[in-house]
Amino acid sequence: MSVQLPYPEIRALMAKYGITTKIVADIIGVSRQTVWSKLNNKSDFYFTEMLKLRAYFLNLGANPAEVTIDRLFF
Repeated sequence: MSVQLPYPEIRALMAKYGITTKIVADIIGVSRQTVWSKLNNKSDFYFTEMLKLRAYFLNLGANPAEVTIDRLFF
């Protein structure tokens, strides 16, 4: 039995590009603990955080068609 973690697309991109929770925290302007809470559905991402994280992945070369807000966060 496998457990589906929240935000699999974000986690996959983090792994692909070697992005840590510390880096995500710096990108969206929160603590690592807050990122952990957000990635584990303990708190929500704000829309501005979604936009910052999407832009960061796009700047790394992610395919825009695969890095939509809907796909990453919903």
